Amino acid sequence: MHEKILREKGRVVRHSIVELIEHWAIALSGLALVLSGMFEMPMAGRYSINTVPGLAWSGDYIVSLKVHYVASIVFVAAALFHAVYHGLRGDRGMIPRKGDIRTSIEVVKSFFGKGKEPPFHKYLPEQRLAYVGMAVIIVMLIVSGLVKTWKNIYAPDMSYAIVLWATWVHNIGFVLFILAFLAHMAAIVLKPNRPMLRGILTGAVSLDYATHRHPLWIAELEKSSAALVEATGEPESAQPVPKAEETPQQPDDEQTKGDESMSERDKIPQVTDGNFDQQVLKAEKPSLVDFWAPWCGPCKAVGPILEELAGAYGDRVNIVKLNIDENPNAPMLCRVRSVPTLILYKGGKELDRIVGLAPKAKLEELIGKGLGA
Repeated sequence: MHEKILREKGRVVRHSIVELIEHWAIALSGLALVLSGMFEMPMAGRYSINTVPGLAWSGDYIVSLKVHYVASIVFVAAALFHAVYHGLRGDRGMIPRKGDIRTSIEVVKSFFGKGKEPPFHKYLPEQRLAYVGMAVIIVMLIVSGLVKTWKNIYAPDMSYAIVLWATWVHNIGFVLFILAFLAHMAAIVLKPNRPMLRGILTGAVSLDYATHRHPLWIAELEKSSAALVEATGEPESAQPVPKAEETPQQPDDEQTKGDESMSERDKIPQVTDGNFDQQVLKAEKPSLVDFWAPWCGPCKAVGPILEELAGAYGDRVNIVKLNIDENPNAPMLCRVRSVPTLILYKGGKELDRIVGLAPKAKLEELIGKGLGA
C-alpha cells in the first residue's frame, strides 16, 4: 500500500507516482483539448491569440486539429488506464456514499462559521460527488468524440441525426468540463482546502492537516501499521503513536505501564453505539467516556489510570470506555478525531475533553469539572 505516514517528515503519502501521472495526464490533455477545440472555431485569429509567442500555430486549423487528436489519444488512454487500474485494485474510496450530499452541505456551512466539519476518511464527500460528475463528463466527451472522429475519417455519410446528437453531447460536455475545471480551481482557493494543493503536486499532504481533517483515514493507517508490526514481529515501540488534535501532555511516572495487557481495562464498563445514549447521555451521574482502540499504544497507558480514578470517583462519576473499531457511530457523532480521547458528559452535554495521553492529575481536573458543574 502506497499510503503511509512519514511522521519524521510530518507528511502523509496520499497518492502514488502512478496516480499523480494519470491525474496530470488527464488534466493537461483535457486542457489541451479545450484550447485546441476553441482554436478550431477559429478563435485564435479573431482574438489575436496566434500573435502570442509560441502560439502562432493556433491560427492554423489543420495544426489545431492535429493537436486536438493527439491530446484526445492521451486523454482517452489516461481515462481508460484510470478505470482499469483502480478497478483491478478494488479502489472504492471515490465512489459516492449515502449521505454525501447532506454532509457536503454541512461542510459548506462550516466554511462560513456555521457548525463544524465532521471527521472524514481519505476523501471528502464533495470530492466523491465531483469525481462522479467529472467521470460522466469524460464519458460524454470520449463517446461523442469517437463518433465524430469515426465520421470524419471512415463514415462521411453517417446519419445526420447521429452526427447532430454527437455534436450536441460533445459541446455540452465541453462546457461542463470547463465549468468543472473552474470549480475545481475555486475549491482549492478556499482556505480549508489549500493544504490539498501540496497533495496534488507531490502526492503527500501535511500530517497536521490530515490528522485534523481526515482523522478516520489516519486511524485506518495507524491500524494497518499496527497490524503490520504485529505480523512482522517488530517491537511495539516501533509502532507509530496516533497524533492527537492537540499536543498531548507528557506522561508522568504513573503512566509507564503502557505495555500492560488491555485485559486489565475490562474492569471498566464498556458502552456501545446501542446503549451510548442511555448509559452516557441520559445517565444521572456525570459520565467520563474513554474512546479507545485495541491497536492504540497510548490507550493502553490510560487504562491503569482510569482504574484508579474509577476506584476513587466511581460512586460519583460514571467512568466507561468505548471501542471505536466496534462502535463507529458514537465517535463520529461526538467528533472524535483521534484516540485516546476522553470526554466528560453531564446532563446529555459535553463539558470538556482531553485528546491524547494525559497524566492522572489532568484527568482528575477533568472529573472535577463534572462534579463542580
